[in-house]
Amino acid sequence: MEYENMRFLCESTNIPIPRPICWFNVPFGPDEVQWGYLLTSRMPGRPLSESWLSLSHADKCVIIQQLATYMRQLRSIPPPPNPLIGSVAGRPVRCFRLTALNPVGPFHDEAHLNRHLRGPRSSQMPLTVMQTHAKRHALVFSHNDLFPQNILVEGTKITAIVDWESSGWFPAHFEYCCQKYAVCDDFDADWASFVPEFLDEWEEEVQADEAIKKVYESFRVTWDTVE
Repeated sequence: MEYENMRFLCESTNIPIPRPICWFNVPFGPDEVQWGYLLTSRMPGRPLSESWLSLSHADKCVIIQQLATYMRQLRSIPPPPNPLIGSVAGRPVRCFRLTALNPVGPFHDEAHLNRHLRGPRSSQMPLTVMQTHAKRHALVFSHNDLFPQNILVEGTKITAIVDWESSGWFPAHFEYCCQKYAVCDDFDADWASFVPEFLDEWEEEVQADEAIKKVYESFRVTWDTVE
């Protein structure tokens, strides 16, 4: 999944990402379960998470402006005809917002994706969730795990964006909801305050996510894919 995503982006953009070299599996443990490894080029810089809170507001804005440029480039990639929602190769994807331990999907369309997000208690969802989930959005290429630990910097210059495992074709609101879904502490809240500077805002969809969380009464509940 990640190998295909990165190779596609290297061919389609000039966003600084590691160049994927190869993907291979290695048997592990007594049952020889196959563990996958991705070999990429080495990129300069340190994770932004190490320096974010110590940066001045002006320096943070310099970094966010670069990120906004890269996100516009990512969103400008035209999707293929009738794409599945999932990785660029139309395969399953692992994403924390999909509340699954293993890769899930791909999803045939946005309605299929929304059924998965609602999970087995779909019939208990408030009307506002169902109304929001009835809307349709353009599909765009999304990173879906775009947090400071996955952004490498040297000073205020972005040198690489890494960890493309969760990326692929998703509804336009999905990445913004991922950002809001993961706010857990003051660090996250400070980062989240800059998110509207590089992503379009989709507050109605965020509120639907919050309502789903309340139905399940747990932030980290998991369920099987709903077909």
